[in-house]
Amino acid sequence: MSQGPCSISHGIECPKCRRHTVISIDRDLWKCLNCDFSKDFSKNKEDKDQNEEDNTGVFITIGGVIITVLCLLSL
Repeated sequence: MSQGPCSISHGIECPKCRRHTVISIDRDLWKCLNCDFSKDFSKNKEDKDQNEEDNTGVFITIGGVIITVLCLLSL
């Protein structure tokens, strides 16, 4: 049995109207049929990827500072 492009999810409750009328338009886009609430999760992925890149730079900088301080203390 194959599903069409839209599928109703009985397990997900709409955060706006609290009804279980949320459908998946595509992999990252969900929409409520009752109140027209929609959420595009692809935007969240892009934000998360950017935050991970920013965090990597911070950790490298902190690591560099710690190594420099340890080298100076060992002199």
